[in-house]
Amino acid sequence: WINIEPLRVPRCFATFYVMFDSLYLIGGAGKSLKNPAITESIDTIDVWDAELRVWREFSKITIARHNHSTSSI
Repeated sequence: WINIEPLRVPRCFATFYVMFDSLYLIGGAGKSLKNPAITESIDTIDVWDAELRVWREFSKITIARHNHSTSSI
C-alpha cells in the first residue's frame, strides 16, 4: 500500500473501474454541498492521474448515481 492524495469529493457506493492504465471512480453518494446533513448521488467520474499522483475530474454523467455497477465488453 502507498499513501495517495485524498479524493476530490469523499464518497461511498461508487464503482471503481480499470481500463488500460487508468483508474476511474464513477458516481457514488456523498454529503450535499447545500446541506451536509443530506447524502446525495454524485454526478462525476474521477480519474487517477498517475503522473501527478492526484485525482482529477474526468467527466460528468447525465444522471447522478450511486449503488450502481459498471462493465465493458
